[in-house]
Order: sequence, then C-alpha cells, then structure tokens
Amino acid sequence: MAGPVRYRHERYDARRCAFQALYAASVSDEDPLAILAGVDGGDLLNSAGLEFARSLLSTHADHADSIYQQISEATEWELVHESPVELSILGLAAAELISGQTPPAVVINEAVELAKLYASPAASGYINGMLRTIAERNAPAGRTPQPDN
Repeated sequence: MAGPVRYRHERYDARRCAFQALYAASVSDEDPLAILAGVDGGDLLNSAGLEFARSLLSTHADHADSIYQQISEATEWELVHESPVELSILGLAAAELISGQTPPAVVINEAVELAKLYASPAASGYINGMLRTIAERNAPAGRTPQPDN
C-alpha cells in the first residue's frame, strides 16, 4: 500500500509547490516556473513531483486566457474582486482540469485541501463550487464530476 500513498503525497506536494509559485508570481510578476525552483529548493519534490508541478504551471501559462475567462464566467464577477490566493488555487486547478491527467473529482478535492491550508475559512466551499461549475461546463456529455467531500 506504500505505493499509492506515496504517489498521492508526491502529487499533493507538487500541487502545493506549484500553487505557491503561481501565487508568488501573481503578486510579483515573475515567472512561476522560475519561482518553482526557489519554492521547492530541491528538498520536497522528487523528479516526478517536480515534473508534475512544472507541467501544471506550463499548462496554466499556455491556457491562462481561457482559464481566467472560465473562472470569470463561473463567478460572474470581475476577477479583480477575487483573492490572489483563491485565484491562484482556481487557476492551478483549472489548468489541471484542462490537462486531463487527473479525474475532475480529484482535482476539485485537492484544490479544496489547498484552500483549507492557505485561504479563508469560507474559501474551500467557494472553490469547490467554482471548480465544479467549470468541470461541468467542460465535461463530456453525460459525465458530471463528483467531489468526495
């Protein structure tokens, strides 16, 4: 059973580092991929975890306009009203949804866990609802993501 647990922690840690890099970039206008090296410092992520974090940040960069358009449509607010922490969590999770590497329910749950760590107490429910809306809009016909909360 050590394999699946390690894999889960590896990807969770990668998401956490990618989130930290994306948030730092949002408040500093630096490149999140460049920041990632400083966030991780080589101590937390193994090569697979670092590659996963880079992949998430690259997908985010490649699809940023679409990602933030979808977030804006889901919230019906201008994005300037969003907390930078919550917006970074949403942006990273939306990038992971776009990548298609992870089931939507897992992406949503992992984003909720990040929100519980880094955002306001009410943010986890908000992020859950936002990502569920985004995932439903992008899901193939007949499939609805079900987060395990």
